[in-house]
Amino acid sequence: MQNSNLKNYIVNILILILSVFTILVIVETFLRIKNHFIIDYDIEMWKYSKYLKIPHKNSKINHIHKKNSSAKLQNIEIRTNSLGMRGDDNDIKNWNSSDQKILFLGSSITLGWGVENDKVLNKIIEKNAKQNNLHWSTLNAAVGNYNTERYINYFFEYNQNLNPNIIIIQYFINDAEILDSNRGNVITRNFHLGVMLWRYYSLFKDELSRKNILQYYEEVYKIEKYEKIVSKNLKKMQNFCNIKQIRCILVYTPDIDLLKSGYKFNFIKEYIQKITKKIGMEFFDVTNAINDKIDLKMTNTEYKDRHPNSMGHEIIGKAIYKYLIN
Repeated sequence: MQNSNLKNYIVNILILILSVFTILVIVETFLRIKNHFIIDYDIEMWKYSKYLKIPHKNSKINHIHKKNSSAKLQNIEIRTNSLGMRGDDNDIKNWNSSDQKILFLGSSITLGWGVENDKVLNKIIEKNAKQNNLHWSTLNAAVGNYNTERYINYFFEYNQNLNPNIIIIQYFINDAEILDSNRGNVITRNFHLGVMLWRYYSLFKDELSRKNILQYYEEVYKIEKYEKIVSKNLKKMQNFCNIKQIRCILVYTPDIDLLKSGYKFNFIKEYIQKITKKIGMEFFDVTNAINDKIDLKMTNTEYKDRHPNSMGHEIIGKAIYKYLIN
């Protein structure tokens, strides 16, 4: 009798496990089919991390791009060249023969997330230069999910021997954030269901400790003023530029959607401007150029994505070009 009960118990457990497994397979299959036809921002970022990024041993860099790779992300191909930068090796050939070499550092905005390569701001600058018979070339060394600490350390690890004439650091208002180096687990790294569960968990956690966006950034920069991570890294870069006689420019870039909502975050701009003035780095603010076109659609709102779209990149790129020639 006991053997019969034990056997039934084991059978029931196996049925339960099989049922749960089958349900998970069905849900994962459904999500993959759905996300193939309906773009989901978080899934596209997950694909970017999975197909175009590799971990880096230096915790101050955390990850880099795979070289000579490509992926279709948010209906746009993002391709990397033999240096691991967005673009192809024609960019490197042009770089070696150009009169003015401009290297871009930054995160996903500078990378051109959701924007075709020839419409990203560095390419807008190249086109404007060519129209005025200037032989300029650019390299886009931006990597998504970078902050100031990451893109400055990435530069010194991989790019300092490229001999640029100009380095442009595109500073976004969240570049002072201290980023978690956690790379997830086997579920979040490999399954759409894992990404969905992680998203809803994050939303729930945010609700429990809800802050408005102003309070959030006030806290970020309170920590920065104490830790001085941005300040120290920008100073390190400017010291290098002074020694190498490179023109180094920080391009301050606001959050377009927050700007439309009335958030100006002047305390952030004033803090960064104070740093650049102290260390002797050029400071250029593209806020006015964006404000002049504020009624235009400048972000990828159709994907619930706040990155600048091609229009946003054109406005920013043209503003930087005008600054460079003046």
